[in-house]
Amino acid sequence: RIARALRASASSTSRDALAAFVEQHSGDALGARAALALGYDEFTRKNFTAAQGWFARAGGDPTLREYVLFWSAQAHRALGENPSAITKLQSFRQEFPQSAIREQALSALAQSALAVNRPVLAIEALAEIKAVETKPDLLLLRARAREQAGKEVEAARDYAAIYYGFPRNDEAKPAGLRLHALRRS
Repeated sequence: RIARALRASASSTSRDALAAFVEQHSGDALGARAALALGYDEFTRKNFTAAQGWFARAGGDPTLREYVLFWSAQAHRALGENPSAITKLQSFRQEFPQSAIREQALSALAQSALAVNRPVLAIEALAEIKAVETKPDLLLLRARAREQAGKEVEAARDYAAIYYGFPRNDEAKPAGLRLHALRRS
């Protein structure tokens, strides 16, 4: 009830009440779930360091581990701590192969890998997502990974697939620019 109130109003009163609930229930699953809700609230308000603290407190509940790993990794990514994000997302990748948020986690893993110049890891993560070819955002991510890995022909194919297959999507413009640049090289 308190978490729903926080989500509905985002007031400091609701946040304080939920924090007090976490303290009262620090040793049980309800406290961990409240901590996850507070972490998510802090994340959405762009208080990423505070979010990490709440996610750490939520990590004790094995039921929540999937979401704690994902959101904690997202907070690390937002802070530019991509190696830490990769570690968490790799754990997620191994532990939760059937997760409902697996595609988002693999996409985040690929983005973090590209940020630290590990394109092969990005390509491997994207290969685990079904039907990348039908999702222009993931196709653009794969094209960038392939280009970073020195696979220019494969990257050009992906850029062309976006540019010609999804001309009205936001990804078409950057794909067209990269396609033009690759033609020159």
